[in-house]
Amino acid sequence: MRAPGDVLIHLRRARDYADAHYREPIELATLAAVANLSKFHFQRLFTATYRVSPAAYVTQLLAA
Repeated sequence: MRAPGDVLIHLRRARDYADAHYREPIELATLAAVANLSKFHFQRLFTATYRVSPAAYVTQLLAA
């Protein structure tokens, strides 16, 4: 499952925010707010679209 196109742009905005701020503490609520989605809906759509949870995505950025 992948997010619909109209939601995908919001997920990309949150992913771009994480890419730019991963060295700072980032909360799920912050990423969800950047995407303009509830945190539960955001987490579900982000994980379905990118096949990794938002927390795991940020962790991968830190490990790289």
